[in-house]
Amino acid sequence: ILIEGLNVINTLFWQVHPLSSRNILIRGLTVYDTAHHTDDGIDPESSSYVVMEGNSVTVLDDGTAIKSGRNLDGRYRDPSENLIIRNSTFFNPNGGSAGISAGSENSGSVINVFAENNVFGGDGTAYVLKIKMNAYRGGTVHDIYVRNSTINQTIRGIVNFDTNYSEGAPFAQGDIFNPTMYNIYLDNVNA
Repeated sequence: ILIEGLNVINTLFWQVHPLSSRNILIRGLTVYDTAHHTDDGIDPESSSYVVMEGNSVTVLDDGTAIKSGRNLDGRYRDPSENLIIRNSTFFNPNGGSAGISAGSENSGSVINVFAENNVFGGDGTAYVLKIKMNAYRGGTVHDIYVRNSTINQTIRGIVNFDTNYSEGAPFAQGDIFNPTMYNIYLDNVNA
């Protein structure tokens, strides 16, 4: 699947959302939306072998949010795995979100993400990387690598690990799962 050279401007929700797909190249996109607060830029979900490169993303929510389904639905989905995010810029002018996130819909797990040579910034950039999980969704996030990148401006920090991510009211009589994350690496990330 090739998604290349598009300008995606002011859509109402997740801008670019490949779902349950394999072998994807997302290259040279300009993704821009400063009108909506639920407007992630690029959201591969339950997808594998994804390369995102040379993209310019300006949104009020996460620049790229890697997902793998929510709750029971997500537990029957494939994980999102083997993703590369490189040579891209992520800018958030006023939203308070991350350049790259895993979750919050990650019940099917997020595995093997490699991000390098990216630039992050803006008055609303909270983190380079945020992992969002909770016991109602469960899931595992592991083997995430971020290197050789720069964050020009942040309102909170570099990384955030949230295993009690709020999703509103808990599910009545919902099952409880153990959200798990490990092998998260950052190398040469300059602020």
